[in-house]
Amino acid sequence: MGKENRRAPRFESNLPVTLTFMESEGKVIGEPVLGSINDISTFGARVTVPRIKSGELHIFYSFNDNEDRVINLEVVDIEFTRKLIIPAQPVWFDHMLTTPNRPFQLGLEFITDPGNPDVSRVHKLVTDQKNIGKNWFQKLFAIG
Repeated sequence: MGKENRRAPRFESNLPVTLTFMESEGKVIGEPVLGSINDISTFGARVTVPRIKSGELHIFYSFNDNEDRVINLEVVDIEFTRKLIIPAQPVWFDHMLTTPNRPFQLGLEFITDPGNPDVSRVHKLVTDQKNIGKNWFQKLFAIG
């Protein structure tokens, strides 16, 4: 198997996320779907969700290659008590048939500038999440 060519490093996570669905004029469509971010980079994320449909919308087929629709990743930033919103488009999905509860995974590409403050803040939350339970020495030298 060849080495993956990534534009940016990916960071593992289990950060909770809500997917909301919008049309270009800002109209909310479908119902929100709760999930978790498995990994994230400055350009996209891999997300696990319990179902692939939101009402009549298929989260992949209703949004893939449709510039009039967008999926928003919403993460609650408890420290600053605000919602971080990152617009994205799906690029792949997979049904995890051998995993308990048979969830779905989605690959989402962000359709915002990589320097977007919400993308940067979510990265900080993921990094902070990884450092929970580490002592100051481990954090200082990024050990373990």
